[in-house]
Amino acid sequence: MLRQRSSASTWVAVTRLAPETRIAALERAGAAILRCRAQRDGRVDLRDLLRRLALKGITSVLVEGGAAIHGAFLSQGLWDDLSLFVAPRVAGAGAPSWAGFSGPPSMKQALALGPLQVRTVGGDLLVTSRRRGPSPRKPRRR
Repeated sequence: MLRQRSSASTWVAVTRLAPETRIAALERAGAAILRCRAQRDGRVDLRDLLRRLALKGITSVLVEGGAAIHGAFLSQGLWDDLSLFVAPRVAGAGAPSWAGFSGPPSMKQALALGPLQVRTVGGDLLVTSRRRGPSPRKPRRR
């Protein structure tokens, strides 16, 4: 992750509870560290992270990872565009979801995507969409 051809910085978000030895190791490897507030579960507060990035002039981010991070961005409404690669494999009922958040009780309440575009990339499908409707707003903490 930290050894790339690009001259762009690699930002690593941590909470204030992150061990200093690990932070120092990341910095030695070339990472730029953003110390963010933690949520109740101890994970990085994504709204705080995005605010801090915006203060540094970064207004577009690519989120790569697993179901937990994708689900966090989607369920908190912290996205504008979705690009989803679908491999030609059928994993079955026990396979992990790409969007790890609790689903709604009905399809009517499910996250609605805007118009879809689909194209092949290598042997995979790339499905892209923009958000439909306004971003859900959560009340600010005071």
